[in-house]
Amino acid sequence: MSAESLFSAGTSASELSDISTVTTPKLSTNQRFVILNRLVSRSKTRAPQEHHAPTLGLLELAQILDMRRKNGWAIEYLNSLDDDDEKVRASNGQGHDFIWLRDLSLQITPEATYVIFLIEFVDQRQKSFSVVHTKNLMGRDIAGVAEERGASSAHVVVRVPSGDAYEDGSYRCAIESVPSGVSRKLLEIFLCRQLRRYAKATELTFSVTTHKRGKKPKEVSYRYSPQIQLMADVGRKLGALATQQRTLSQMVFTKRSEKKTIAGATDVIHQDILTDIEVRVSAKQAPADSEEKRSWISSIIQTFEMQGYDTKLYYRHIGGGLIAGEIHQDLDGAADLLICPKEIIFLSQTPRRWHSTVCGETVAQMKALVDRDALWECAT
Repeated sequence: MSAESLFSAGTSASELSDISTVTTPKLSTNQRFVILNRLVSRSKTRAPQEHHAPTLGLLELAQILDMRRKNGWAIEYLNSLDDDDEKVRASNGQGHDFIWLRDLSLQITPEATYVIFLIEFVDQRQKSFSVVHTKNLMGRDIAGVAEERGASSAHVVVRVPSGDAYEDGSYRCAIESVPSGVSRKLLEIFLCRQLRRYAKATELTFSVTTHKRGKKPKEVSYRYSPQIQLMADVGRKLGALATQQRTLSQMVFTKRSEKKTIAGATDVIHQDILTDIEVRVSAKQAPADSEEKRSWISSIIQTFEMQGYDTKLYYRHIGGGLIAGEIHQDLDGAADLLICPKEIIFLSQTPRRWHSTVCGETVAQMKALVDRDALWECAT
């Protein structure tokens, strides 16, 4: 399927020339951090481990998200009561913070196709902001109308190989870092929930043929859900972690609503139940050598995630306690800057916290980052 067929409004190469030239700024305040990640497409299913669900390419996933955006469904309310009915879900989400897809577009060049997201986060607690007169030093709060709240938006640029280039489901991804804005965690939550809702509504399935001794081959259908994960090349940051004396304590793997059959070997009647499974692996079992330990940890995580488990890593700080639990949105964004590879872009004007439309200058510089091969070479 070609990229041109997925969107009715793409951007031509001639239009790109209008935003490709960026004026070098004179002020250092015009800089913006950009986080570099790998956006990985995967699929989750309850099918037996030997059967792998199909993995959708990013252009297909973008088409799904754009369809939901045009229908007014590309929005996720945080900590609200969920529902399969979109109208009920929207009603339940009133008064809750939310993250939504304001814009999505393609920019097509001979070398690659760029998927551009404009993600917006709305904070229901922010109803006003303070200003101070610079002459008489008098201050006041400025507020909008009753239904207006504080918002921030971030550009996300993902590079997709063009033409017949090999596509392995892993894509270069640049995420604009905005103060009190969209963190990697919020972005991943939004993308995964949106794709899961689509999979549930359309009942996405794949078929496999099973073979049992003495029986004819049987075709069985299993449901699956596309999933997007953001992977940080933290290997470049292992030295920093070591200087902070952060030691991995344990790995926790969780699988929700796993189907299990309750019956003995000779029972005729059996019962299927759904249960949550949690597996804890102590890091004390890891090899003493640092390189072997890194390989051991990566292998265990990959093994469980291939079976559909979600991963949480727990570290010990200097005092010996565990680092876990929810963190404030500002700390969440600060953590992204600490653990992820990042670059700085310079804009011709002071960067804005919120955009109503895609900023061509910002996107042009983020595209240059995902095109620069040296930034995506793994450290040895």
